[in-house]
Amino acid sequence: MKHQHGTLKVKPLRLCTYNTLQFKDYSRYEADMFSEEDKRAYREANLDGLCDRAKQIGRKLIENNLM
Repeated sequence: MKHQHGTLKVKPLRLCTYNTLQFKDYSRYEADMFSEEDKRAYREANLDGLCDRAKQIGRKLIENNLM
């Protein structure tokens, strides 16, 4: 691989997650634009998949760095 970014010398890999919980305790903030219930439901439905994708990225970084 001819990409060289930082010390890993591999093409950057990215995992974007935009619908995240903003606060631990929504009752302490005025955050009407965010629905805590919706964000918790999204997290419950998608957390395993996001963690799996993050692990895959980690594996690719390790594999590419060891070659």
